Amino acid sequence: TTTDYTCTVRNAYGCELQKTIRVRVLTALELQLSPDTLTCRGSSLFLRAGGGAKYAWSPRTGLDDSSSATPKCTPTQRTTYTVMTWSGDFRTATCRDTATMTVDVYDITPVQATGDTTVCPQSDIELRVANPDSTMQYEWRTAAGNVLGTGSLLRTTAQSSMSVIVQASTIQGCTSHDSVSIIVDSRLPVQAAAVDRKSTRL
Repeated sequence: TTTDYTCTVRNAYGCELQKTIRVRVLTALELQLSPDTLTCRGSSLFLRAGGGAKYAWSPRTGLDDSSSATPKCTPTQRTTYTVMTWSGDFRTATCRDTATMTVDVYDITPVQATGDTTVCPQSDIELRVANPDSTMQYEWRTAAGNVLGTGSLLRTTAQSSMSVIVQASTIQGCTSHDSVSIIVDSRLPVQAAAVDRKSTRL
């Protein structure tokens, strides 16, 4: 809304002087910011702000565009970001608003699978996670996405050559992958023994 205020000054002789000033009440900015979140080291996510016309994120570390409403964030450590919004020219902007949010960064130890890699047809195979972590979840699957089992140990039967993928997951949702190529060799080893036959004449 806009309101005009008039100030009147009168001296002892009845002389008057008036001055009018117009006051315009702007709509207050209500900065909306995505809540605190987390990501895995090496991964990216988008931060989101709304409710303003222009934005400035601080610090700029890990952000692709600190003036965007939705900057891409790739942090390397836990970081608290402050965003300011305003309308019009920043130097003369009357209404401003700020808010903060924190991005936590989690690590995951790379998973490593070990086990038999060359077997005979219909052979039982056993694959293991090297140095398993009890706080992680493990899932084994084929390259086509078929789940073979869960846990740090996999026992299965090899029908044909295939690639087995193990995925390790933390409770924060960070994942690591490793794969093992299983080769099924249908050739059977053949051993030939020479027989020395001698005939004896009486």
